[in-house]
Amino acid sequence: MKLGEKPFCAAVIVISTRTEDIDFVERMFWDFKNIVRVVSGGKTRQQSVKNAFDICDQDGVVLIHDAARPFVETAHIVAVMRAAEEMGAAALGVFSTETVKYVENNLITKTIDRKNVCLIQTPQAFSKEIYRQSLKISAGNHTDDCQLVEKAGYDIKIVEGSKNNIKITTIDDLKYAEFLAEIEAKNLKGE
Repeated sequence: MKLGEKPFCAAVIVISTRTEDIDFVERMFWDFKNIVRVVSGGKTRQQSVKNAFDICDQDGVVLIHDAARPFVETAHIVAVMRAAEEMGAAALGVFSTETVKYVENNLITKTIDRKNVCLIQTPQAFSKEIYRQSLKISAGNHTDDCQLVEKAGYDIKIVEGSKNNIKITTIDDLKYAEFLAEIEAKNLKGE
């Protein structure tokens, strides 16, 4: 199914998690058991994604998203899916508004033109065939799926994301996430 043919609906959602958490996650999504599958993650991010990808039995576009980014907007998910249908590969990203420096050993070695710097987010979406080929071609561990696909030689379209689509990795990120959650809760209540 293509996004333009009918209202978008995910055919299957695969959650990759720690082996010891599989039962818990399956219980969390029990009401959605017809569309949610849970698999054991791997030792690396890439292995966890591959484990999920390996049980996808439908053609089309695969969308990969990190649970550490809970503030992704539905419109951005749809935009990335549409861009991947058109181009074969797409990712959310925000362009830098800061001056960007390349640093080695805590010393600035050069300034990078920020108009060419994009901070990549998830979701990232790829045609299933492009992702399958990328797994075959690109050996090694990658920090995201775009790196895997770009090393395999494919172009990836950037879809403008949001600075609120933060990745929660530090205490400061968690504090900002709590702030965003409070604002979202107030908006839902109409305050």
